[in-house]
Amino acid sequence: MRAEARGAGAWEAILCPLTLVGVVLAAYRPLLDHDGGWGLAQEWDDRNNFLENDLVRRPLSRETLRGMWSARRINVFEPLGWLLKAVVQRLTARLDEASGLLTVDGWYHRVATLAFHAANAVALWALCGAVLRAARV
Repeated sequence: MRAEARGAGAWEAILCPLTLVGVVLAAYRPLLDHDGGWGLAQEWDDRNNFLENDLVRRPLSRETLRGMWSARRINVFEPLGWLLKAVVQRLTARLDEASGLLTVDGWYHRVATLAFHAANAVALWALCGAVLRAARV
């Protein structure tokens, strides 16, 4: 009986996280539609968060990291969000030779955010499972 219970737990440990990732992908699927007009700096607060935010645009250094943990932009304190934006921007931005400016494709930021949400859903599931097992519920 114990081997069967362990087998069921192994399937649960695989299927639950995969189901959570699937739900997150389904919920956020519209964000990945590249033709939907969701270009960076065209919607919401992208101009303030990416194009006019020196914390994201400058190279990562102790100074910019310190700035991320002490600054507020558009009345928001989000140091980990700024760090994620800065890293994604460094990895995906291209130099537009005509203007000499970095061009950023917002799709990459949406994919990084989607992956982060999926990972957080799985981490929350694991944490809740650990708490419930510890409480023997």
